[in-house]
Amino acid sequence: MCGYSLNGHELIHDFGGKRIICIGSIGATQKDVHMRDIILAQAAGTDSPTNAKRSSGYQMATSARLGLLHNGYLI
Repeated sequence: MCGYSLNGHELIHDFGGKRIICIGSIGATQKDVHMRDIILAQAAGTDSPTNAKRSSGYQMATSARLGLLHNGYLI
């Protein structure tokens, strides 16, 4: 969850943020993925207990809207 549970409330309520975009590292790498490569993912899953608490015990992958993902690709 990219630390959202730690500072998302503050970013939105104290600093007036409108969107939060997660930028982080991946849990595994492959030979053809190098430092500073950009990987756009539409969804990401986790087995975080925090995620399960927020979704009634279900493990659901959060996903980006296609338009937001496409805008990231165009940049």
